Amino acid sequence: MNPNCRDNLKPFQKGNKAAVGNGRPKGKSLTTLLQEALDCPLSFNVDGKKQTKTAAEWIATRAITRAVNGDFKYFKEIKDSLDGRPLQKIVSDTKVDIDLGTLTDEQLAAQIDRMMNHE
Repeated sequence: MNPNCRDNLKPFQKGNKAAVGNGRPKGKSLTTLLQEALDCPLSFNVDGKKQTKTAAEWIATRAITRAVNGDFKYFKEIKDSLDGRPLQKIVSDTKVDIDLGTLTDEQLAAQIDRMMNHE
């Protein structure tokens, strides 16, 4: 071991702000900021009339319009938001189909071990 490494090992000194992280940064999280922004009312002229909706309502209206007009990406996103994403299956070259939603953690770990060992 390098003897110089021990020079960096110093006991914590109470009140030393540089030695200790201050925890989570002060202020609002990104999630909170986004939620607040989505709740803000926005006004736009639509067909010559001023309409006011929240940002979330405008986004939802736009996504639904795009989906109805045939943009499959928006349809899929709306469907996944409402129904949840479909279960993912793992298919390996060992011809084992696994429904992840039905396995316990222990069963999943054992299955992964079997697959890694090509059993």
